[in-house]
Amino acid sequence: MLEVMTSLFLFVVGACLGSFAVAQVWRLRARQLEGLKQAHKKYDKAEYSRLHKLVGHTVQRDRSVCLACGYQLRWLDLLPVVSWALLRGKCRKCRKPIGLAEFAAEMLLGALFVVSYLFWPYQLATVPSIIALAVWFVLLTALAVLFIYDLKWSQMPSKLLYFCVVCAIIFLICNILQGSFGVAQIPSLVVALVVLPGLYLALNLVSKGKWVGDGDYILAISLALVLANYFSAVMTLFLSNLLGCLVYVFIALANRQNRPKRIPFGPLLIVGFLLAFFINWARLGLTL
Repeated sequence: MLEVMTSLFLFVVGACLGSFAVAQVWRLRARQLEGLKQAHKKYDKAEYSRLHKLVGHTVQRDRSVCLACGYQLRWLDLLPVVSWALLRGKCRKCRKPIGLAEFAAEMLLGALFVVSYLFWPYQLATVPSIIALAVWFVLLTALAVLFIYDLKWSQMPSKLLYFCVVCAIIFLICNILQGSFGVAQIPSLVVALVVLPGLYLALNLVSKGKWVGDGDYILAISLALVLANYFSAVMTLFLSNLLGCLVYVFIALANRQNRPKRIPFGPLLIVGFLLAFFINWARLGLTL
């Protein structure tokens, strides 16, 4: 019974953070456009006109609003999953579509929180293990923001990328303190860092950013530190590139006259990482 109640609680927390993640995507984009405008650089004026209302508020006054009409959302409009379903994915005032990103982020992050708790490979009986799980939840939320941002604009905010690296370092330290990572695993970690960020950094340097963006190898650093073994790193590399090929073929077949020159790789890298993370648990004898 306690496990069921805890899972329900974590789903709600994850769903709330999913909603928070989507809100931060738009705020980060608004700040980016504001920065481009102030620097007198090229920016999308129509997009800025729609998002500028999100810039300039203090934390206390930063309230969620409808991007179409500016309606300030009430608490009834912010209930994770429930509000979206009751309003049928539309603004309460102007009835313009809100989009599936909010609903998908709430559902998926809530589900990931529950799955992570139920199949966490270490006993939650020590402080380092509990902190590691909490950091994992924070990292999942940050990855959700990066996933959506890169999917929309083929960019990833550098500050958030470095935040993920910090989270990954804390996660690794917790694993060291609880004895799940020792001296014997260091060579495997080194190989993981060479396989993931090392490879993407090399591709970035060779192509001068045309094949792989700066954000991809920085993101890969945090993922390699969390995985901390070469098997999962190679699995992440294989799965993310396989998914990339499948996505490209699907898009090319669906739209043969306008084939994509480039697809954002960050979301593929994140999905490959999550799959490899859970596959590694199964490899260690943990039934998912």
